[in-house]
Amino acid sequence: MSQPVQLLTSGGQAIAGQIVPMEQHHYDAVNTIWKPILIATEQLDAGWMWDYKLRQSQREERYEAYVLDVDGFPQGLIFIETQWHRSHWAQRWPLVYIEAIATAPWNRSDIEQPPWLKRVGTVLFLCSTAQCRTRLWWPRGAPLAARGRRVLSSPADARARP
Repeated sequence: MSQPVQLLTSGGQAIAGQIVPMEQHHYDAVNTIWKPILIATEQLDAGWMWDYKLRQSQREERYEAYVLDVDGFPQGLIFIETQWHRSHWAQRWPLVYIEAIATAPWNRSDIEQPPWLKRVGTVLFLCSTAQCRTRLWWPRGAPLAARGRRVLSSPADARARP
């Protein structure tokens, strides 16, 4: 999967990117550039093992790891599971389960004010819902995910603030 996306900088400039399968060079950039910043700023995901997630996606068909790439550099990561999770409704539709999602330190408002790119996590989330619709044949109108107690029935619902 390679999905072109349009992002906005905090200054309103449009930036082209794409969501691509995670590769070793993406992990290397995350480990050498992201990780020291995440540790220094005491982020909860500083200890996440993206090397393990990359290996899982290469070895097991049910796992997939993607990168939101801008000019060859990772701006966000998502790790999903596509086969073992089902909805609780009677139809038991397959779900795309987000195991982990992270954005680069400079795209986080709690580290950088304003963040360089806006809504990186949202773009990755919407990519996973697109996976539900296209790869798993999710029926139109069926809820995609639950946010707290509110059910999201479309990507537009995911963008809405609670």
